[in-house]
Amino acid sequence: MPSTTYKMAKTMAGAAHDPAYAAKMGIAQSVARDFNKADVKTGILRRKRKKLKEGTEDIRDGGVQRG
Repeated sequence: MPSTTYKMAKTMAGAAHDPAYAAKMGIAQSVARDFNKADVKTGILRRKRKKLKEGTEDIRDGGVQRG
């Protein structure tokens, strides 16, 4: 199951790669790994980083385009 937001994808990636962070966040590392594997396939982290780097999204509003 892929993450639904960039913030969730970052959290799951962190929890997948760091057992202490997973414990701190209360996420089972096996679950975080499953999410991270699905996120790699969808490319959610890669696309978001590219948009932030290009300046097409504002990090302060969570990437939501407004009116």
